[in-house]
Amino acid sequence: MKTSNGFTLVELMLAVLIIAFLATIAVPGFKELTLRNKLTASANEVLKSVLLARAEAVKRNTTVSTCAPGADTTVWATACDGTDTTWTSWATIARNGNNGTGSSVLASHSLDDLGGQVQIQNASGITFSGDGIAMTGAGPVVGTIADIYSNELDSDNHRCVSITGGSAVRIVSQDGACP
Repeated sequence: MKTSNGFTLVELMLAVLIIAFLATIAVPGFKELTLRNKLTASANEVLKSVLLARAEAVKRNTTVSTCAPGADTTVWATACDGTDTTWTSWATIARNGNNGTGSSVLASHSLDDLGGQVQIQNASGITFSGDGIAMTGAGPVVGTIADIYSNELDSDNHRCVSITGGSAVRIVSQDGACP
């Protein structure tokens, strides 16, 4: 009697059918996982920029800002004068004067296209003084400074970068817009 060492056509078709079924279930979940990882990575980039600004402000004993470019995106030295609250790129800038004269760009970043953009509630960016405290003309900055989101996710679609009274910065994941 002759024995076969291979698979029958029925066995191969059954294996292909099982693999196709599992792939149909796994692909949408993998897309959501990828988007969530991009959101978290983008929030970490904003967090890194803000922490760099704070550390450099203390180190240099001068004001350092993290902000989006103004109307002229090629001139980062005066970038924080912009009022655009939707960031697709931003920089950390050490300011050596009130008008940006002599300022230097410490780092610049660009956001991947997520189907949504980084929303910044502080239109002039975040500026740290030499003592490491984030200040505006009205006082210390407290609350949400960035809402990173994607409209392509149904839930857990926002990463909120917020700052506390002592200028500690943190990221919180949540459904819906940041407070």
